Amino acid sequence: MRTGEHGICPDIVGKLIDIPSNQDVRSLDIPNELTTDNLYHGTSIAVDESANPPKALKLIFSTTHSWDDNSEDYHFKTNLNGKLEKVVSIFGKINPAGESVKGSGQVSEKDITSPEIKERFRHELDFWLKGAYRKKAAKPAAK
Repeated sequence: MRTGEHGICPDIVGKLIDIPSNQDVRSLDIPNELTTDNLYHGTSIAVDESANPPKALKLIFSTTHSWDDNSEDYHFKTNLNGKLEKVVSIFGKINPAGESVKGSGQVSEKDITSPEIKERFRHELDFWLKGAYRKKAAKPAAK
């Protein structure tokens, strides 16, 4: 089983979903090439590394859909029981290298009770908890 990589929650995302600046996280990312829904999926656990043992604080689920020169991200913040607390989306432009074009982002806080957001969140939980929307690994050639 893969383990999460240690890192820091990016300031821009942290500010949007009320995660403190420079918050320690442990993250796992699945690129869209490995999914059937053509979305990048990421999950992070915000962690208090100063606690002994380290203490989980919040869960963050992220998706990115890129097409042409556009990118749309959704960030879902939950408590440790999986209760959705906040959702933001960021729509912006990307350059040919796939990097965000500075100043093009449009941020929108979403209503966590809306049917669209409930469906998106269910989709993300199905991805992480049930293995949905993942491409099947190629079987090794028979010898």
